[in-house]
Amino acid sequence: QTVAVGVMAAVRDGEQAAVSAARAFAYDAPTQDGGKAVVWFGGDPDATCEAVAERLAGSRDDPAGILLAGTCEFAVRMDYEGSAVTHTSDPLAGIPAIGCAMDEDPDEPGAWSEVDGAWIYSGHWWQGSPDLDGAWSMGLAPAEGGGYTLTLDMHAFDGDFIYEALEDAPANGSITGAVPAEYCEGLQNATIFK
Repeated sequence: QTVAVGVMAAVRDGEQAAVSAARAFAYDAPTQDGGKAVVWFGGDPDATCEAVAERLAGSRDDPAGILLAGTCEFAVRMDYEGSAVTHTSDPLAGIPAIGCAMDEDPDEPGAWSEVDGAWIYSGHWWQGSPDLDGAWSMGLAPAEGGGYTLTLDMHAFDGDFIYEALEDAPANGSITGAVPAEYCEGLQNATIFK
């Protein structure tokens, strides 16, 4: 089930990308005093646990089957104390890393290509996080029947177009809603989980 959660637009020449959780994955390791979790979601409905786990482990650069043109991906490690039933991140517990394949015209999306072993997006690759000076929240809780429910409430973002001029390119958009996330054991190998 695809859950649309918003659109992010960079404050520069109108570049934008859709933010939807066509697929979301999570892995949670509770302990007696709390625990940690890693969460990923993106806009490709064909993304698999295995492919995403490889990407977050650093062993896969190819975005095929993980990230569509004109969409964003979110990844975060969340450390928490207390009950594993509900845990909400704050800037000390985990800051989401966001990558967006942005386009000036959503009806004319860019494309991925491999150049000298690196995957490059022909549009504009934006990378950032929620604005740490603003209010934002994110929570993860077990869902009935298995998996998790990820809740999001974000409205302002800091970042830049990392392959272009290194200058601030903030983005805005309302990223809100509840997202179903599948259990993905492979995420325990994500570099952000260690």
